[in-house]
Amino acid sequence: MFASAPYLDLLGPLSSALGVNTAHADLSAFFLVSAAFALIAVLLPSAVCALVVPAALFGMVFAGRGIGVVLGYELTLQVMQLMMFQAISLVLMLGAMRQRTKPMPNC
Repeated sequence: MFASAPYLDLLGPLSSALGVNTAHADLSAFFLVSAAFALIAVLLPSAVCALVVPAALFGMVFAGRGIGVVLGYELTLQVMQLMMFQAISLVLMLGAMRQRTKPMPNC
């Protein structure tokens, strides 16, 4: 599913067995939960508020990276790319909510 061997140099301290296991579990859970709630919102039009869950997850990750940058962590091209992906995902989730229900629902 996810071959971590090519990324061990990038992971640094996460390259231990515990770090790799945590990365696999956390990343899988993050994307599976996001996808599940997005699917619920698509399949059940009355459950459009389910998009709040993936929007909140992407928003928290984006905010966490922003806080890290403010606290002095290095802002590399990879970090900026990830932040752009998270911001775009957040905007897409909120835009989909708005498109599916006008005006914006009270979630």
